[in-house]
Amino acid sequence: MTDNARGTRWLTYVGLGTLTLVYIVIRVHTPTTVYPPGVHDDGLFMKLGASLAQGDWLGPFSQFTLMKGPGYPAFLAVAHWLGTPVSLAVALFHCAAVILFVTMLHRFVRSPGLSALLYVLLLWHPISLSVFLLRILRDTIYYGQILMFFALVAGAWFWPLRAGTRRLYGALSGAVLGWLWLTREEGVALLPAIVILVAAAGLRAFHDRRVRQFAGTLALVMIACAVPQLGFRAMNWWWYGTFVGVDFNERNFQGALKALHGVRSAEVRPFVSVTRATRQRIYAVSPAFASLAPALDGPRERSWMTHSCSAQPVTCGEVGAGWFIWALRDAAAMTGQYASPAQSSAFFGQVAREISLACARGVLHCRPQLVAAMPPQTGEASVARLPRHLLKALDLLLFLRPPLEVYSSADEPYALATSLRFLNYPLHTLPDPPSLFTMHGWYRRSGREWFSAELKDPRGAPGSLRVDRVASPDIDARAKDPDAVAQRFILRAECADDCVLRLSTADGTSVDKRLGDTRRAPFDLRLGPGAFHVDATDVRPNPMYERRRVDEWSRRAREWVLRNYALAFIPVLVAGAAAFLWSSVVYWRTLAGHVCYVLALAAWMLAAARLLLLSFIDATTMPLLSFTGYVAPAHYVTVAAAVLSIAAWCQLRAEPATSGEAR
Repeated sequence: MTDNARGTRWLTYVGLGTLTLVYIVIRVHTPTTVYPPGVHDDGLFMKLGASLAQGDWLGPFSQFTLMKGPGYPAFLAVAHWLGTPVSLAVALFHCAAVILFVTMLHRFVRSPGLSALLYVLLLWHPISLSVFLLRILRDTIYYGQILMFFALVAGAWFWPLRAGTRRLYGALSGAVLGWLWLTREEGVALLPAIVILVAAAGLRAFHDRRVRQFAGTLALVMIACAVPQLGFRAMNWWWYGTFVGVDFNERNFQGALKALHGVRSAEVRPFVSVTRATRQRIYAVSPAFASLAPALDGPRERSWMTHSCSAQPVTCGEVGAGWFIWALRDAAAMTGQYASPAQSSAFFGQVAREISLACARGVLHCRPQLVAAMPPQTGEASVARLPRHLLKALDLLLFLRPPLEVYSSADEPYALATSLRFLNYPLHTLPDPPSLFTMHGWYRRSGREWFSAELKDPRGAPGSLRVDRVASPDIDARAKDPDAVAQRFILRAECADDCVLRLSTADGTSVDKRLGDTRRAPFDLRLGPGAFHVDATDVRPNPMYERRRVDEWSRRAREWVLRNYALAFIPVLVAGAAAFLWSSVVYWRTLAGHVCYVLALAAWMLAAARLLLLSFIDATTMPLLSFTGYVAPAHYVTVAAAVLSIAAWCQLRAEPATSGEAR
């Protein structure tokens, strides 16, 4: 390597390293939304993570405990143990996944320029800086897990490695696959891409007479993938008495959903699992399901209807399918059916059997349900809606109009403080950040009499308040009262301007003052016969929410990336798609042995499977595409597919005569 080439290489490394550092700074200084009330998402992951961090496995069993996998809570627990703010942990994981992916695939890209382009586009994809992934959600690491698995399995199956290194990569790729399968439950969307990689690697091994080595590596991947799954189930058996995984996928719960969704008696509405009229018919034939009636058709139902109607207006008046599954679990919990996994499984199994028996006897009109979680509807209607939802998914993939705002965190003080302690205090948002008020003044009635004070936020929750009573020689001298020796006070309050300060005396007299109004000092308040006077009020922003120069710089840089990323991404996407189609048509005879093309094909297939799955759910069950974070894996693998396609086209064009050789 010449000195110029070596210098260019190091300059490239320095440039990419600088971009990585800048990304980490921006991500850490972008506020994170911390929302403990989200018991099905944000709050659930924090609760499970905190239990893991304390050594209590997933905590006391309830309808939430095994609702989702522990992959992301385990990530949060490790970050907590390391004392790393969650925003920094996510940023470091993002960078590690991108670095591993590009480093491993550079062997197949064989172009420093294209590898650098791939690195920059993956590192700075705006979805990781958008409002959708600035929350405590498993989607913040799921795409990185997919990139890591893809890179490791490519190294294990397509690099000409020594046996020990190949086995190491195989074990690591399987462990990552097992971890990501515990992070999100729809790992089935990875199967088409995995099949392509397995088939291509198998053909390559057959050509090179290394079938036994390939089979051994494949077996190692499968075993390493199974270990986290079995470990998860074993821990659940140890703590909860049942060898079960995520109980949303548990056989009896799925059977109950399938039976409920198969009922066609009474009214059937699109995107609604079981209408109120249909529930009445089912109550009459299923005593187990009828036991849920007070919960399913009580006040709680109206809350679920409100959420469903606001997100999916077509379901107004009913509970939409995307919310009914949670309403069903909550109703079972309210009737005591979630004391243990075994009890909940037995209950839902009874519901499934009673409904199936009623269907078999003709008491209920039912149809076979292919997908348990999909509500009853005609296949023709779903197919007719699918193209429109696919176009919506493709529009989200292009990400041409990313929102710039950041959601507000929950402002319930205790829950927020508990969550922030667990998350190691990341920079976060609040709808109305508190200020620090310090009031200096005096109170005088007679003798040593004193007042009491309390502070409440607009919702009635107590705020942070402290009152110190200090010496008052000036009051003593002016009043000529030997008992008035400590009538001055220093009142310290931490709350927003809309908080209310209540001052009370021993005889029950009280007066309320909006905290924001105390900024205008001096002022007097008539507190019964006594006098309450504030000389001065010092108000300072809470340092936890004060915007610093680096925060403002990070905000501007983030918004620039969100607005301008498409200018670089769209040309690469178009060029990659054209290169892939050209290669598929012109060089089709040699593609089976061309690793870079195979990796591009697998990446395209992975993105397509993800978008098709989300579009199908959006068209049949719930508005899944309203949350762009679900599309994040497709964003990243599409970038990879485009760059890999360009690299494959360049290689095939340079060696058009080579056929059948694995390159």
